[in-house]
Formats: sequence, structure tokens, C-alpha cells
Amino acid sequence: FDMPHHTWSAEVLGASGISSGQLPPAYPPGAVIGGVDRAAARATGLPEGLPVFAGLGDGQAGGVGANICEPGAAYLTLGTSVISGSFSDHYAVNTAFRTMTGGDAHSYLLETVLLGGTYTLEWLFKTFLGKRGPAAARTRDALDQSLDDIPPGSDGLVLVPYWNTAMNPYWDASASGIVAGWRGIHRPAHLYRAILEGIALELRLQFEGVEAALGYPLDRLVAMGGGAQNPRWCQIIADVLGKPVYRTAAAETAALGAGILAAVGSGLYASTTEAAAAVARGEDHIFHPRPGEQAFYTRLYEEVYRPLYPALREPLRRLAQMQP
Repeated sequence: FDMPHHTWSAEVLGASGISSGQLPPAYPPGAVIGGVDRAAARATGLPEGLPVFAGLGDGQAGGVGANICEPGAAYLTLGTSVISGSFSDHYAVNTAFRTMTGGDAHSYLLETVLLGGTYTLEWLFKTFLGKRGPAAARTRDALDQSLDDIPPGSDGLVLVPYWNTAMNPYWDASASGIVAGWRGIHRPAHLYRAILEGIALELRLQFEGVEAALGYPLDRLVAMGGGAQNPRWCQIIADVLGKPVYRTAAAETAALGAGILAAVGSGLYASTTEAAAAVARGEDHIFHPRPGEQAFYTRLYEEVYRPLYPALREPLRRLAQMQP
């Protein structure tokens, strides 16, 4: 897809032997693409003829619902995968991110993806600790309470959260998770904190790449998703990034973003930017970085975390290919 021109790429189609007629028509977000027909109306109870508008992917729609519609702003979805999207008013390509369409014409969202987000926490509870259902929930609550008793850095335990390989910036299908610094003092609570810190440290690596490509800092980060309901984790992220983290007040930002696109398409607002400013619900809490913790995490990131995976990349590649 030729994103700057909003059409299928003739060059790529020609090289692949695919014709444009074999692909669906492309519409910009918010465009009317049809209406509810009689059969669909009977099946759903929706009025026949109700307009249907083109939408966005769930993450990008969530960005619209969180009012990420201007440079310097980014959304942060703390879910099974941890995904951030930084607003850009120009098309850009870089190994630091994947480029997605924004809500308005000629706007883009530069996304970073960590596939081992809360997935890694679920692995800890279910696979590593053998807790499921209510027992997993109780274990999670107990480990969360224990965060107050374990200092930043998890008493020397550092984790690189590549439980599901690595996308940006390495794009390495052979990547795997790393836990470094194990000692006899470490308990499950240390590993739990190390996972939360490791994801935050990876976010710092990702945001640094995006900021370098954009040429300006990201100063507004809006957190959403299930993980955003954990205030201790949001505070760790703010401390590691050295940036305030705003937690959205909207329960379903992706659905809200889809509604905003429909509102623009129906003529209620002139642009997605205008609609998001009017409709987005703002934040219910702001987590500010704490100077002492921020300084410690900066040392941990620069001296340990950032060089750790590059130093082990080749052995991990060999390990992934090794068979008995």
C-alpha cells in the first residue's frame, strides 16, 4: 500500500503479479463506504440504510480516542502486546517503528510494538508459578503489593522482555527473553518487578528511536489498556522514561476513536483533530517521574539494559537454531 498517496502501489503490484482488481478498494478513515442493508438490519436491529464509515486499526483508533492528534503526543497501550503510537504530520520510514495511517488525511502514527507485554506477566503467573483463575489474580495482587518492598532495579535483577521475539528496533525473529543478575536472594516478587521494569526500559529504547527519527521529544504519553489500571506500573514507566504518563479516563478508547471517525464522516465535525479535542475524555491521573528513581533508572538503562541484548544477540541466534 502506497501510504502517502492512499492507494495500492503500482510498483509493488507489478513486481508481485497482483492486479489492483484483486484487492479491495481503499478508503480514508471516516469515509462512507456503504450502508446497512436489509438483511443486516434484520440480523442486528440496526436501521436499514444507516451509514457505515471506514475506520482504523484498534490501536490507531485508540490513539484518536485519546486525542493523539498533534506532534509530540503518543499513546501507550499496555496490553498483551505493548504498543505505542506517536503522531506525525509527515510520512516517515525507519527501523525504529512501523508507519500506520492516522485519523486525518496525511497524518500518520509511528508505532512501536513489544509482543511480550502483559503476555509475559501471564506467563509468570500461569506457566512459571502455576497459578490460574482466582489463584492467579490473588498472586498478582500479592506481588503487586510487594513492589513497595523491593527497590528500583529489583535488587540487581534485569529483564529484557523478548518472550515473543523482537520487533522494532531489532526486527529479530531469533530474539528471546533475557534475565540477568540472578542471586539467591531473589524471589518471585523480584522477577515480577523485573518484568515491569524491563518493559518500561524497552519502552525507553523504543521512544528514543522514535524521537531521533522525528527530531523532537515526545512530551505527552497517554496510557490505556488493562495494564494502565496498575498505578505502580504507570509510576515505574514514568520514572524510567523521565516523562509524565497520563492515564486516559475513557474505558474504551478504540471504540471512542471509531465513533469520532463516524462523527467526522457524518459532518458533525470538520476534522478528526477537532472532533477528538471536543469528545476525548481527558485523563484521570498523571504520573510524574520522581527525580531519585529517574536518575537510577537512567544509569541502569545506559550502563546495563541498552547494551545487554546487542551483546547477546549472536549467542541467542545460535541458541534458537540449536538442535540436539
